[in-house]
Amino acid sequence: NNMKKVVLTILLSAFTVPFLVCCADRGLTESKANESTEDNSIIQDISSENSEETQTPYRTDLSVGSFYNYSNINSCTVYGDDGGKLTDGFGDGCNVIINDIDGTFGDWYGKTHTTSLFAEKSPYFYIENDFGFPSLLETSSIVFGEDGILPECVEVFYSNDGYNYSFYAGMAERENEHGVFTYNFPSPVLAKSVKYVIYAPLGKIINPTAIHNIGTPTAIRVSLAEGAAYTIEGDVPEAYSKYADDGIILTDGEQGNKRIETGKFIACESTGKDILMDRDVISIKLDLGDIKNVSEVYLSAASAESVSIYEPEFISVKYSVDGLNFSDFSMSFNMGSIQKQNYIKSSYRAMRNHTVEARYITVNIYTSKTVMLDEITVYGATMPVAEPVYVYPEISDYSDLAIIRGGFYGFFIDYIEGYNYHHYYDEYRTYIQLKGFRELGMDTVIIGGESLNYEKKITLAEPPAELTAKGYRKGVGHGVYDLNEAILTAADKLGMNIYLSTVASLSYSELKGTTADKHTYIDSVLADAKIIIRHMYDKYSSHPSFYGFYLVDETCDYWLMQEKQARTTLTRKLYKGQSDVIRSLDDNIMISIAPAAWRNDTPKGFGESLYNLIKNDEEGLRPIVDYVFVQDCLGRFDTISVPAGMYGTYASYLAECKAGVEKANAIFGNDIEIFDVCYRIKRYDEIKSSLELETPYTEHNLVYDLTHYFSATGRGSINKYAFFDNDYVYLQYVKHLNELRYDQ
Repeated sequence: NNMKKVVLTILLSAFTVPFLVCCADRGLTESKANESTEDNSIIQDISSENSEETQTPYRTDLSVGSFYNYSNINSCTVYGDDGGKLTDGFGDGCNVIINDIDGTFGDWYGKTHTTSLFAEKSPYFYIENDFGFPSLLETSSIVFGEDGILPECVEVFYSNDGYNYSFYAGMAERENEHGVFTYNFPSPVLAKSVKYVIYAPLGKIINPTAIHNIGTPTAIRVSLAEGAAYTIEGDVPEAYSKYADDGIILTDGEQGNKRIETGKFIACESTGKDILMDRDVISIKLDLGDIKNVSEVYLSAASAESVSIYEPEFISVKYSVDGLNFSDFSMSFNMGSIQKQNYIKSSYRAMRNHTVEARYITVNIYTSKTVMLDEITVYGATMPVAEPVYVYPEISDYSDLAIIRGGFYGFFIDYIEGYNYHHYYDEYRTYIQLKGFRELGMDTVIIGGESLNYEKKITLAEPPAELTAKGYRKGVGHGVYDLNEAILTAADKLGMNIYLSTVASLSYSELKGTTADKHTYIDSVLADAKIIIRHMYDKYSSHPSFYGFYLVDETCDYWLMQEKQARTTLTRKLYKGQSDVIRSLDDNIMISIAPAAWRNDTPKGFGESLYNLIKNDEEGLRPIVDYVFVQDCLGRFDTISVPAGMYGTYASYLAECKAGVEKANAIFGNDIEIFDVCYRIKRYDEIKSSLELETPYTEHNLVYDLTHYFSATGRGSINKYAFFDNDYVYLQYVKHLNELRYDQ
């Protein structure tokens, strides 16, 4: 049926081979390994201290003693679980009830819309189980007891890094009347964690009792920080003086009590500010005693808003060998909560699927409120563990393939109040986010925030002297000092193409004065654009992933109509001025723009406007831009769902825009309209309809804002409405990709 192949293979790194050979040398035959998993006395607790002699991995139950978490605490009420019931080997279990959550959202028309989490999808909750290190996973099971109803079905996803659940295994099969749901992998896969998506009716009790994942770990996880010395940069508020630090609470290996007033916690508030992020921060510095192989840093915290104790916003972990020079390890938002008697226990997990050498660990806790800290746990291995080698989807032909090609890495150039979660990513989490895109077959990312804001006199990277003399300063508020460098470095490793952004200035509708005044303004913008473009080319063009520039200032059909009536070409002048600079630097660099279809013009009229906007002055030669990624062809409407009939006119806009762009010898791409009028992710069926409808017109289907709406890692706290909503769409798309793969 001419369906294009999408082949995905995850390769083990070379370090796994000796382990597998060693298992064979020790005589661990298939039958013998199966016998070992039936005797709890010899199943190894992979989170406990182990002697050097037991460090050779062997086939085992990977879940025993491992970490797991539930989905949104507001939509998933858990009774009787202390955070270890499902992996402690006893099978006592707990009870779970799925709840709906109402949500009221304002839109860009000033209207409000009320809906609920499960108004548009079947009720479910999920459980994620992380083994510590990637393992050769053979069988995955979750068991349900007789104290509740059985799930309607259980879907199994897995991740090789613990963040991106980019792989869909399939539907678990119910083995017997006791509620054992199992997925047997046709051949072992490399997995660090498994995600069970469990569908069941609202308000009914479900009784999960145990999780079992059988396979061979590539390394054995051990605890590294129990009893470690630490210092805290932060104060204990006077009202919480009973929760003062005694120098051992955070690393004593003991979790807090059932009640907050009797628990072993530290109350703390920030006394300093992180200069890079411009946010209040509490810093805890640990000394592990000597250099160790570190893979994970966990922080558990308590929150109880009734007594003004709040969960940390997020954490960022740094590591060092000498205590002087620190590097980014990873960072974490709340990745799972458990309801205790009168407080909520939340877990933050900065983790890698490999080890780094470290003696000193700094845990930066970002908060402007009082927080209650429980325990810091550091995990790793006795021997170094390398990162696995990955092979990503190889797609030779995207045409006729309903797949997202990439999208925009959206952000603000400077610090803003509130949360843009991916703003705070360090180098490793930036890499992990891009890795997630790459695992979904994406190869193109456009840095959607500007590199220079002309009106605010701010640059994303450190400005060159010429711009500093004009009053420009570097923006703040990101998790890395140079966001362009962090993205390009990650993309080099992943084999992706990156468009760097250029200049943001006043939009056409904001330009004031006479036509001559407007031309003078554009000339001034282009003078600064010339400086920043040349500076960025010199600074970043050596990166293999550097693909081109994105001209940030947007236009739309309405403004182009106004220009036509006024007989001006200001937008073309702005684009051509930047294009001329770029072409003079390197003729191989690609240039892109992203105009919007506000549907003020006819489809044919907008297509003609796009042609006149980008065509070369000499007919048939290379246009001033190479790619035109059109936004909003589906239209903007004041309802949450797409109105009837809109898809019919969608095709006509796509066809005419494509015709105009290709007439100018440029390449047409399109935005699949990922969010609705409430800046909330759309229903998956609507997204899929858009994707399938536009695929015949372009092989460059983009998501306008990947980082906010289509990332497995960019959604902040697990307990946020948007996190759950976005996660659902993400998982459905993973399943869609799985349908396109003939081999996994």
